[in-house]
Amino acid sequence: MDTIRLLMKVWREKYPGNLLRSLYYNAHENLQDFGIGIPQKVKSEAKACVG
Repeated sequence: MDTIRLLMKVWREKYPGNLLRSLYYNAHENLQDFGIGIPQKVKSEAKACVG
């Protein structure tokens, strides 16, 4: 049980940084809606592409 607690402690400490790196790696950015040009149906399913 001590090993599991230690592993959970390390995982909790590293999680925020890992999440941020995953977002950068996957290039997930929300689309900015300026109120023109993107129909609601498309906007709900579209993602920005970085590259």
